Amino acid sequence: MTCDAGFRNTLRESIPGFFRRVATAAPLRRFVASSLPPLPPQPFAPRTPSHTIPPTATPMSSHYYESRSGLIHYDRRGLGDPVLLLHGIYVGASHAEYRHNIPALQRRFTVYALDLLGFGDSDAPRITHSAELHQHLLRDFILEEIGQPVSIVASGVSCGIAVRLGVYDDELLRRLVLICPVQKEVFRESPGIGDRVSQFVLGTLAAGVGLFETASSEASLVTFLRDRYHDIRKATPQLVQHLRTEASRPGSMHAYISLVNGFFDIDTLRWLRHLRAATQVIWGAGLGEAPADRILQPATWSHGKRLDIIENTRHWPHDERSAEVNRLMIDFLSAES
Repeated sequence: MTCDAGFRNTLRESIPGFFRRVATAAPLRRFVASSLPPLPPQPFAPRTPSHTIPPTATPMSSHYYESRSGLIHYDRRGLGDPVLLLHGIYVGASHAEYRHNIPALQRRFTVYALDLLGFGDSDAPRITHSAELHQHLLRDFILEEIGQPVSIVASGVSCGIAVRLGVYDDELLRRLVLICPVQKEVFRESPGIGDRVSQFVLGTLAAGVGLFETASSEASLVTFLRDRYHDIRKATPQLVQHLRTEASRPGSMHAYISLVNGFFDIDTLRWLRHLRAATQVIWGAGLGEAPADRILQPATWSHGKRLDIIENTRHWPHDERSAEVNRLMIDFLSAES
């Protein structure tokens, strides 16, 4: 189990765990099933960009896509076959996670660097976020905004979203790069009644605000960033402040509450078995031995899988050793399908 999974499990056994235990009462289950409709999306204007580290975008490269759930911000740069970048899902996340990769990739490809709904400069509606929701939003984005099959680079929790998209809509996916996918066996990917009660309560009461404020505090973000890197000196005060600034945007807590309550839980490596597209997995050696047997499990319908291990890195090899990872990704993405 990765540190990400362990951290979420700890949170889910604290405040959300209380509501999960309460929800086991049969009368409450019946009440919730009949009385708690999904929270309707709230209208939000595009959030004002505010970067404390140099952004990768210029005004000409910055765009918005009007999705069914709100405006999604993305930067488009370069010329060539389309490559879609999906940042991880964590407090303060944005496409700036790829700030050391976009300049190299844009020399060979048309790069679409998204801020997923609820993050960065995208809208953050008061809804329950889930892997399924983001999968559908990505499908719409590819069909309506790009208009042709794409290669996808995904990181962390977002790897599960990308793999689901590749399984359900394989005609839209040319090649797939997974950077340190969460290694977690999930036996129930559909949240239970306890998760839904916890989601409702934490999304509407002060308990959820307090939980998010703790997770977005300077101390928590320093701990989080030091776990991302092999060299903890990479967790600079400037990077901590950048995440805090992103996390302070209105509505940022809603995606995080959904993450804590398990709405993004996917057994990525199990889904990987059913994927047709050629896949490259980039693994940080500091995370321990890569699950090569699960990653490289052969399948007659697969176009091939490849595992690259990056020494002296942990969760963010694309940031810590960007030159090496950029070379490996460009080599893989440039290959003929």
